[in-house]
Amino acid sequence: MASHQLLSEIRTLLRSYQFLQYEDGRRAISVEAGLDEELLSQIVFDGPTAQFLPLFLDQLATYKTLTDGRNALQAFLEAVKDHVGVVEKEKIDQCIAQLSSPEGHDRGVHLPKRNWRRWIFVPVGVLVVVGLVYIIASQRRTIPSTLAITALQDESKFQDDISPYQNDGAAMQAGDSTFRFIVGAVETTIDTSTKRFTWVLSTTRPGLSITGTAFKVTRSGKSQLTPGGTGNNLEFPVDECDRGDRLVAVVRIVWHDDPSLRDLEDLRSITDVLVSKVK
Repeated sequence: MASHQLLSEIRTLLRSYQFLQYEDGRRAISVEAGLDEELLSQIVFDGPTAQFLPLFLDQLATYKTLTDGRNALQAFLEAVKDHVGVVEKEKIDQCIAQLSSPEGHDRGVHLPKRNWRRWIFVPVGVLVVVGLVYIIASQRRTIPSTLAITALQDESKFQDDISPYQNDGAAMQAGDSTFRFIVGAVETTIDTSTKRFTWVLSTTRPGLSITGTAFKVTRSGKSQLTPGGTGNNLEFPVDECDRGDRLVAVVRIVWHDDPSLRDLEDLRSITDVLVSKVK
């Protein structure tokens, strides 16, 4: 069975993918992966992502070999690869490599690092061609199809932007006992050169509203994006981006006490009720 640490790394990776935030998306990828009917019948596909993923991954990791001879968890990860970008594919491939190695079982692991001493000599002509292809590809700008979001890692650098939303929310809650809110920061990394596009952040549940601000972070610093949208979505026009640039959003999601939203009282991450889109 895959180690606890490896499953934790896989869970953290999968939490950022929007198509796994919903029951239909989870079920569709599982069917696409070719999981056995017996296994599919045992999986509960609904529920918050934070609750679904640990149980789901444990079921895949402990399941017997699929009828076609494949490992269930590996088959699922291979299917996920068809729906993510180049950078995310590399991360998934590293996880799959660990599943196939003894180090990925029964004890903690770290994703493998490249051993540069294993380089082999490549004809100079081949290197030149590869370099030219890379340069041409890097100059071709496109509109990203998806932008997966994760919780911001270096939140301290944006504390001055987060605090006003936290303080205002606390003040409103003090005056209204039914008022509920959560404040958080999310980020996404641009993995290719892009044209101008609009980054859209929406809530996943009826009855929720969203406010916030966003920034484009490059090597030269950060610049604030002008927000638009109302109610349950925010829209941020984004100028051309280069590979490696980041988009960071500080958002506050608000709702009022309601039986249909009581489960949000235990909400731990803003990513569980936030969807990232591009238009």
